Amino acid sequence: MNEELIKNADQCYQVAEEKAAHYFQTLCESVSKKSYVPLLMKDFRSWKRSHIPSFYTFFHQQRKPRSKDYHTYIQWLQYTGKLDSYLDRSVSYLFLRDLGKSLESPETQRRIRNTVERLKHHLTNFDSFGKTNALRLARLYRWTQKEDIESTMIWLFDKLKSVSANIPEGMDADHAQRKLIKIMAGVLMHVMDEMDPHISPKERSKKLDEAFRLGYSYGLTYPFIDDLLDADILTAD
Repeated sequence: MNEELIKNADQCYQVAEEKAAHYFQTLCESVSKKSYVPLLMKDFRSWKRSHIPSFYTFFHQQRKPRSKDYHTYIQWLQYTGKLDSYLDRSVSYLFLRDLGKSLESPETQRRIRNTVERLKHHLTNFDSFGKTNALRLARLYRWTQKEDIESTMIWLFDKLKSVSANIPEGMDADHAQRKLIKIMAGVLMHVMDEMDPHISPKERSKKLDEAFRLGYSYGLTYPFIDDLLDADILTAD
């Protein structure tokens, strides 16, 4: 930690507290005067242009499926021509948030495009939108064998079952698991991105194992702390 920050911890905290108070006051004024409405309307109009299908598309297909219906939702995105932009946004977010990469970098954009193409191929060809669970698990298991981390995957599956079983009633267990898996994927991407290409297989396996375990521990903060505090299922006691 920065030594100067340590020496002036009280002063830094006071400055941060004043900024937070000012921000809160700004929000209160925005709510009382309803000045946020025009900005929200502008954002919604912008959002609609890239997310809501045309009348023709809407008329000639079923209703938009829920995102939790994974296979149908991917099919819907592909049918409406939104799969590329959906994957680009998702992958770009991972590179920005989890890898700390600048989206203005040509190299980052190249890697994002490559990742999007691989994901699209995987989702639209390998999955076949049918008998996918067994195929994905088989492919994942072959990868863990190659990386010599089968035991890590067995440990992880047991942990995920435990998480799902212990999510309190009133919360979405599937959604909580998805958040947890996304965090683990982000941590794994970060470790693989920083890994020396000439690393030994043994050291690579060790780092991958650590990445999964760290990602799991970090990811638990979402379903069991963040989401739990946001949910209306806790009493004051």
